[in-house]
Amino acid sequence: MANYDIAKATHSHAQSEVTGLTSALAGKADASHTHSISNVSGLQDALDGKQDAGDYATSTELSSGLAGKADVSHTHQISEVSGLQSALDGKQAAGSYAAASHTHDIADVSGLQAIIDDLTQRVADLEAAAGDA
Repeated sequence: MANYDIAKATHSHAQSEVTGLTSALAGKADASHTHSISNVSGLQDALDGKQDAGDYATSTELSSGLAGKADVSHTHQISEVSGLQSALDGKQAAGSYAAASHTHDIADVSGLQAIIDDLTQRVADLEAAAGDA
């Protein structure tokens, strides 16, 4: 029977015993390492687009600023709106408004009769002129 050099199923090698391992590892970074900003593609541009440090409100400042503000949906009394009561006082009393669909007599509209009379005369003059032609 021939004598063969066979490795055990479980065994180890020194780094120098594995062809190309030393040169392959030489091109790798340590597991724990750092980079400067310029070593990371696009990082400086991304950072330039961010808000400056300190140029923001803290949670306390936001809470304080919002504390004196009204909810988006809220109501007011008439007395809380400057000039509203006097503006309302000049309006027609509630319940005495005209219906959305209503009519008027000619006499109820200032100057309407004079406009109708003028238009009637113009039409008559045009009809007379057309009859003479």
